[in-house]
Order: sequence, then C-alpha cells, then structure tokens
Amino acid sequence: RTRACNSAAQPNAVMGGSHSVNPDGSEKEKARIEPDSEALSVDLSSRIELSLRLEDLQKPGQIFVVIYSKWAHDPNWVEIGKTKVKDDQSSHRVFDDSFPVDFKAESQRQLRFETYRLRDSDCIQDLSAQKFIGTVEVFLTEIMMARSRTVSHGWLVKSLQNPLQRPGEPDPGKLCMFAEEDPNAKSTVAFVVGGKQIK
Repeated sequence: RTRACNSAAQPNAVMGGSHSVNPDGSEKEKARIEPDSEALSVDLSSRIELSLRLEDLQKPGQIFVVIYSKWAHDPNWVEIGKTKVKDDQSSHRVFDDSFPVDFKAESQRQLRFETYRLRDSDCIQDLSAQKFIGTVEVFLTEIMMARSRTVSHGWLVKSLQNPLQRPGEPDPGKLCMFAEEDPNAKSTVAFVVGGKQIK
C-alpha cells in the first residue's frame, strides 16, 4: 500500500537553510550557520623525481643525457638538467642522478631527453662537439601513468629517435624513465585571523 508523504512535518524546507512564517503570513529566513573555515584555493601541483636508464645501446662509451622541458603554452625548450657521464662497456646504463620536475594538473608539461656520447671532455658544454645518439619526447603525465604497468615495473620505455640515422642501421637504443612523487614537496600551513576595532 502506498504511503503518503506528510508535508506538514517539513514545512517550507529549502536547501541551505530553513524558513518560518511571520504572523502576517510572509516567510522569514532563519540565519544560516556558516562553516568554521573554507578552502580559499586548492593547489594541485606536485614535485616529481625523475630517474633514467638506457637499454640496448649499440656502442659503448662515455654516455650522458641532457633534459629539456617546456609547458604546453611555451614556445621554447629550457634545459633543466644533465646526467653525469656514465663510462662503462655495458649496453644498459643506469644513471645515479635524479631530477626534480614540477607537475601541475592544469597544464601539460613536455620533456625532451637528448642522449650523447662524449667525444671532447674539455668542451662538454658544447653539444655540437659530442656524438648525438638519439632523442625522446614525452609528456610528464606519460611517465607518471607508467607506474601502473607491471610489465615494465613502472618504467616508461621509449626508443631513441635519430633523424640522421641511415636506412638499415640498427636502432640506437632505448631510454627508460621513472617518476616518483616527492612526499616532502607539499606542506600544509594553518593560521588563525582575527580583527579588532575594525571600522
């Protein structure tokens, strides 16, 4: 059997407050209770630590990686870091360096990794004097989302691209990138504001 709603039990209910009726029949609104505090802004930014390694390099030698970055609205790349030169005969290089990168949920951040073989140690800052191996361009979010991939153990693996590579030449290798959020990058500040004799 259908049960009728008792409209008299909740007279004139409105969201966000309640009303009562004046003696003359007009409504009057009760004072709303404001919350003790409110969020003035929400910061969705974070700091990410990037780790790098190389796989399947065709030639051993003294290898290093230069990292560039830009936001989606920026026209130019900016260098944000460079690994130390890794000198061994292995085709798999793991760099000890880690690089802090700011992440913002409201803006896309692009990263560019250029890999070089050292030719002139006296002019390491002059990249034209070094042997270019290959490059990779990705979005920071791609590296972060790779954390859920169990096959690569959380690493994003990309093949190095070299526009000067001749047909038939083997691929120069692969770059692996790993992102980990810095737990110390965020802090919460609480404060109390009061006023006195405000006119």
